[in-house]
Amino acid sequence: MIAIALTGSCLRGNTQTSADSLNSKIPVEHLKADLRILQKMLVSSQPGLYLYTSEDSLNKIFNKIESSFTEPLTSIEFFRRIAPLNGILKNLHTRLWPSAAYEKAMETVLPRFPLDIYWDNNTMYVLRNHSNDTTIKEGFVIRSINGIKSHDVFETVLNCRVRDGFNESYPKAQASRNFSFYYAQMIGTPESFRLETGTDDGGYGTVDVEAIKASQIHDSRTNMYRRKYCEYSEDWDSWISRKEPALRFEIKDRFALLTVKTFYLPIIEENGQDYRAFLNESFEALKGSKIKHLIIDLRNNHGGTDPVAMSLMSHLHDSKIDYYERRSSIVKPDAKHVKKGNVYEIIGKGVWTGKIKPAKNVYKGNVYLLMNGYCVSAAAEFIGHLRNLNRAIFIGEEAGGNPVKFTGGVSLPVDLPHTRITGTIPLQFVEMNVSLKNTGNGVTPDYQVISSIHDVLDNRDVQMQCAIDLINKQN
Repeated sequence: MIAIALTGSCLRGNTQTSADSLNSKIPVEHLKADLRILQKMLVSSQPGLYLYTSEDSLNKIFNKIESSFTEPLTSIEFFRRIAPLNGILKNLHTRLWPSAAYEKAMETVLPRFPLDIYWDNNTMYVLRNHSNDTTIKEGFVIRSINGIKSHDVFETVLNCRVRDGFNESYPKAQASRNFSFYYAQMIGTPESFRLETGTDDGGYGTVDVEAIKASQIHDSRTNMYRRKYCEYSEDWDSWISRKEPALRFEIKDRFALLTVKTFYLPIIEENGQDYRAFLNESFEALKGSKIKHLIIDLRNNHGGTDPVAMSLMSHLHDSKIDYYERRSSIVKPDAKHVKKGNVYEIIGKGVWTGKIKPAKNVYKGNVYLLMNGYCVSAAAEFIGHLRNLNRAIFIGEEAGGNPVKFTGGVSLPVDLPHTRITGTIPLQFVEMNVSLKNTGNGVTPDYQVISSIHDVLDNRDVQMQCAIDLINKQN
C-alpha cells in the first residue's frame, strides 16, 4: 500500500539549523497546544486509530504526556516525550519525526555514533567501524555505551520505532540498521562515547571513541567498506541512487530467481523498467524453461504501489482475485467512493479496484518466498495473499507489515506550529480479502532463518541457501 503525503512542501517544516534554533526553549503552554493539535489530527483523520490501543487508553497516554510538561523544553526534548507514540499507535504508516531543522543538523553538523551495529540474539555487535580507532573490530560485542547497558540503549530506540500491530521484526530492523541516526534522535549527540566491548569468548575492555559527522559515516561506507553489508544498514537502498534495476530475473540450473527490491512504481520506472513488460517476459521465459521451482526474493522490500504487486500475483494464481475486501476513510477521499453513514468507502478506478485476472503465463510450479522484517506495506499485502492461497513456502523472518488490516494510502502531513515536529497520518483503513486472522503480526515463515552476525561477516546468505536446500531435496 503506497503512502502519499497530500502536500510535500510543508511536510518537513522549517530547516533552520543554527544552535540558537535547536536549543531555544518552548513555553509549556505551547508544548501542550502542539500535543493537543496532534491528538485532534489523529482522532479526526486516522481510521483504525483504536485498532490496537483503546480510546480510553490512548486518552490516558496523551494526558500523561501533557502532565509531564512542567517546564519549557526544546523541540527535540518535546519530540523525545512524544516519540513513544510511534510504537503505541502500532500503525506502520503513522509516523512522527523531529523538526526538519534537527534532522538536517543530524545530517550535517551534529556529532554521531561512529559505528554501524547489528542486533543479533539480544546482543549488539559492531558491523562496521567508521572511527579512527582500529582496535574496534567487526564482530565485537558492545556491552555498554556511556555507562548504559547496550540492551537498555537499544530498547530506548526500539520503543519509539513504528510498527504494525505487535510486530517486532520491523522496529528491530529499523533500530539496528539506522542505529547511529536514531541514537542521535532519541538519546543525544555527545562528542565522544565510552564503550565497553567484548568478544564471544568472554574477553572485554573499555575504549573511548570520538563521535564523527554523518558525512564521514557515509564516506566510510562508500570508500572504506565499498558498501559491504549494505543490505544490513541504512544505506541498503544505495542501488536506487545508482539506478540499478528494481526487478531482476534469472534462470539457474534447477530453479529460477525473481528479485523484487521494491513495488514502488516511480523508482521502478526511474531506474528504467516497465514492470508489466518485465513480468510478462520473465514468466514467458519461465514457462519455456519448464523450471519447477521459483524463488522470489522479497527481502528489504518496503512496499510501494499495489498494482505492481497485483501484477506479480496475476502470474502466480490461475483464478480471479479480489485484492481488497474493503477500503474506507473518515476524510473525504479524492478516489472514487461512496458514502455510507459517516464513512467513505473507496471503490477506486482501473487497477485500483483491486480486481486481478490471471495473466497469460501463470506459473504453476513451486514457489519459495524469502522475506524479512523490512517486508512491509504493499510487500506484506502480497505475502498475505500468497499465504492465504497456500501458494508459497516462506523462508526468513516474520514480515514486518500486517497482511489483514491496517491504515495506509494517502497521508495527511503533520507540522506542529510551535515545536515544528513533523510526520504523517494515513487516511485509509484497508482490509485485505484474505481469510487470515488478524493477530497483530505479520506472516510468519515456514522456515525461520535469521542471519547471525557471523553469517553476515562471512557473507553467508542463509535464507537463500535454505531455499536451495529444499529444492535440492525435492530434486
